[in-house]
Amino acid sequence: MSSISKRQFLNGFCHYTLASSALCALSSKAAQAEVGHENPILPQVTQKQHGTLTIFIMELGELAVNCYFVTDESRNCIVIDPGAESAIIMAFIKKHKFNINAWLLTHSHLDHISGLDECYALMPAPVAMHSEENDWAFCEKNQWEPHYPRTNEVPIARVLKHWQRSTDGAMRYTILHTPGHSPGSVCFWFPAEKIIFSGDTLFAGSVGRTDLHRSSAKMLLRSLGTFMALPPETVVYPGHGAATTVQREVKNNPFFND
Repeated sequence: MSSISKRQFLNGFCHYTLASSALCALSSKAAQAEVGHENPILPQVTQKQHGTLTIFIMELGELAVNCYFVTDESRNCIVIDPGAESAIIMAFIKKHKFNINAWLLTHSHLDHISGLDECYALMPAPVAMHSEENDWAFCEKNQWEPHYPRTNEVPIARVLKHWQRSTDGAMRYTILHTPGHSPGSVCFWFPAEKIIFSGDTLFAGSVGRTDLHRSSAKMLLRSLGTFMALPPETVVYPGHGAATTVQREVKNNPFFND
């Protein structure tokens, strides 16, 4: 996923292209995940350790989203942005015998949500998303066949709010609402471990595009202030691309220089 310059950002250029196509039914998608791909080949997985928490990073889908599996010592797991290739996600979960506590969404764009419905059908767990994403998450336009079929609606058990604190197993984190790339974009901040999952709000050296449905360049730039309030050594795990730190981005990312 290539970065964008400030000029490209302001002119509405994009990291990737969204398109629309036909509906794919939940029953057939779940059947494909369960029967048609019983032994998928797992991609390369990066593993990081932060205190007692282990993070597994898996790059999935045509648009190379980072799907994160955050686990504690008891194999409790939260999955952040199950964006594609649900058979691979499920195979990885079963291989490690994770107990899924929640499916977390940084936002509802197709590359971050497309695998959610079939994963939920096979392994129900609370789904967490900000209410400002409701109008887009499961709508007909939020698809790109054949890579990202329309995501069928699942119940949102946790409606995320700014500064809301959540606990799953030994994982304790805070929701930070960072609108701009989308109106309901959120980040998941783990204060004790000094890590944050930034979705498409902040990348290494860049930020998310703002030419999408209900996006706002002004709001995104304002949301960057959230990161400036975090400890500089905080590790940033973005929705695409390599991890970085708050200190590195505040110093070198051109979008912090306004």
